[in-house]
Amino acid sequence: MMIRDLEFQLIRAPEGAGSARDRYVLIRLIFDADLEGWGEAPLPWRVAELGPRREYLLPVLAGRSAFDIAELLDLETLYPPALRAAVETACWDALGRAVGQPVARLLGGVYRERVPCAVQLSAQDVNALTAETRRAIEAGHDLLSLSGSGYVESDLRRVRTVRAVAGPNVALRFDAAGAFDLPSALQFARDLEELQPVMVIDALRRTGWDLYYQLQRGADIPMAACRHIQGPEDVFAAARAAAVDHVIIDVARVGGILRARDCVAVADAAKLGCSLRCGPSLGIQSAAAVQLASALPALTLGHDLPFQEGISASLVSGLKVVDGMYEVPLSPGLGIEVDLERIERLSVSRDLDDLFPR
Repeated sequence: MMIRDLEFQLIRAPEGAGSARDRYVLIRLIFDADLEGWGEAPLPWRVAELGPRREYLLPVLAGRSAFDIAELLDLETLYPPALRAAVETACWDALGRAVGQPVARLLGGVYRERVPCAVQLSAQDVNALTAETRRAIEAGHDLLSLSGSGYVESDLRRVRTVRAVAGPNVALRFDAAGAFDLPSALQFARDLEELQPVMVIDALRRTGWDLYYQLQRGADIPMAACRHIQGPEDVFAAARAAAVDHVIIDVARVGGILRARDCVAVADAAKLGCSLRCGPSLGIQSAAAVQLASALPALTLGHDLPFQEGISASLVSGLKVVDGMYEVPLSPGLGIEVDLERIERLSVSRDLDDLFPR
């Protein structure tokens, strides 16, 4: 099952899957035996680059087996990690289609048929945030994720608002996005202690596990890292430094499904909490994360994946959320089908489309 051809397509973000200026590179790998696989990556490429990039990568990939994924991941030409993850995802998709099984069964089996995930709360205004939280609670969700603004008082007010509406039994994640220095993060975490259960993600602006260790020692609240986790070695370093309680693995950031699986294995051995994250997606990367979460017993906690609005905006069919959980699609490959008509409508055909979007 050899790679025969490679296609790139630049896609505008559908409404609900990122900002109007966001672009995704859609990757289609074509294999012999009339098989294909799909991947996606949030790369800042332009239309004029697609042809030269294909000419550069195709000679490297052509003739390689889809089964030799570990070898593919070692290719220096597959850079950055998001591109490597997209090519790997396309290989897994094609392999699953070839054997008539979902990718989860190639990774160890369908350990769980539903994957829990967090509801993303995005409103900045307190009234809008109250309404957004109430809708999530009324729908039965028990894990909420709130993005920070970088302003301590504003963020505290928003967390208090969510806690007041959600009640004490709903778990809350707060993504600080690396906004704070150590003194500000310490004060912020101490102020959150009365609002538990709350987990703070990526609290610190500066890298360094020693700083996270100091933060852990100074505040009685769970800390998590995502932005600083770029491979299994980072999970090991975080565990060795006793820096965080939880790691969040972004499949695109670490460079693919196999690397993400290695990260989970290290976290599990170190007794760290672990979950997956997928940013705004056309649906392909979301499906890959769901398949991985289905296969790994250690992934018992909720994941930060595009939720209902993200599914509605995706360019695939086969993804479904029921009772706050993704149903694992059990069709062959990633379990999804790409909507070629929507892709054509959202395709960026010239670089001027970035200046004058249709």
